[in-house]
Amino acid sequence: MATLEHINYSGEFPEVRSNGKIEWVRCRHRREVERLPQIFWDNGSTWPEANLWALELALSKASIKTVIATMQGLLTYAKWLEAESIDWWHFPQKAADRCLYRYRGFLVSARDRGDLAPSTASARMSTVIRFYRWVNVNELLTPESLMWNDRTVKINIQNITGFHRSMNVLSTDLVIPNRTISGYLRLEDGLMPVTRSERDAILQFFHEHSSEELSLMLRLGFLTGMRLGTICDIKEDTILYSVPAPVPGFHQLSVGPGAQPRVKTKMGVTGRVLIPNHLLDALRVYLCSERRLLRKGLADKADSDLAFLNPHGKPYEDRDGGHSAVNTEMSRLRKLAEIEGVPEMRGFKFHRSRATFATMLMMAALDTFNEVSTAITFVRNACLHKRESTTLEYIKFIEDSQAMSEAADKFTDFFMGLQQNA
Repeated sequence: MATLEHINYSGEFPEVRSNGKIEWVRCRHRREVERLPQIFWDNGSTWPEANLWALELALSKASIKTVIATMQGLLTYAKWLEAESIDWWHFPQKAADRCLYRYRGFLVSARDRGDLAPSTASARMSTVIRFYRWVNVNELLTPESLMWNDRTVKINIQNITGFHRSMNVLSTDLVIPNRTISGYLRLEDGLMPVTRSERDAILQFFHEHSSEELSLMLRLGFLTGMRLGTICDIKEDTILYSVPAPVPGFHQLSVGPGAQPRVKTKMGVTGRVLIPNHLLDALRVYLCSERRLLRKGLADKADSDLAFLNPHGKPYEDRDGGHSAVNTEMSRLRKLAEIEGVPEMRGFKFHRSRATFATMLMMAALDTFNEVSTAITFVRNACLHKRESTTLEYIKFIEDSQAMSEAADKFTDFFMGLQQNA
């Protein structure tokens, strides 16, 4: 099957020397790209057009993490092409036989069976369309017939002030709409919070069965709301030089590109997150433990200041931005939970800890502050939300959840009454 490999790219061009020999000389005006993703077919040959697209994306303003994610989506398409024995340039007159229409049907079927999330199916089709648009613009493919039918779609946009406007965008009949379930409440990252009792049960399960590192990392997720990428990049000094918070019983950790030391955050937001004193004390004890110092001794100099290192002294975040070590252990723990009968772990993902923290914090803030705007500002700062609209989702979620709970009680009373009168 097709595979994705990574190379370190530095542009070179041929130069003819005085003796007539040709030498390849490095382009000084073109920057190097580390871990540039490249697709290789099953027979070992490259996919030149796709790999050239990856290079162009990497040399633009796109981050290498984004480029890798894009190429992983295109890799799925390459594997499907090989499995179906179809060429990527197969565009006969009959639309149903064209490679793109057949791939769309494959994604829709996988979505309808529940094998793919609606958002995943939509994103994979979108990636392939973007690639073919680039191929078409650069005249790298001259198909026998049209690849798809373009159409103009009118969309409505609302800005942060509430002003509405509409604009026309170019779309195709290949697009797979991201269908969501009506009335299904979802927060940022598309994940749901857990209840307080479920949270406590999950934390206890991790304390008993996970590594000490993952247990601490999950406590950070539930009790500070930090994303996994931020937790994996926390430094020793981030913890040692925390400052007391205005809220009793809490300190603050400085994170973001503007913090010292720098700690990764989504969208490069710099700010301070709240951390309970008891969790901060546990982290300080862990930093000085023999277990952690042994891992630090194995680490490269660039990684030695990270608070969390795996048994080999490596970061918990992969070079491409993934978290394979965490995902592997999470998968093991979910399987163990099924065996031991821990229902709270069924379908649990690390990122749900953030949704849980933000929901509980918003409920507490609404009870504490007289002004709703003050509660919104407090939660927004604590969660490092770049946009206020993200914070407002939690108020809407709490309101809808309370309304659904009240409605459920009324329905129960109503049917209980019918039962008694029967």
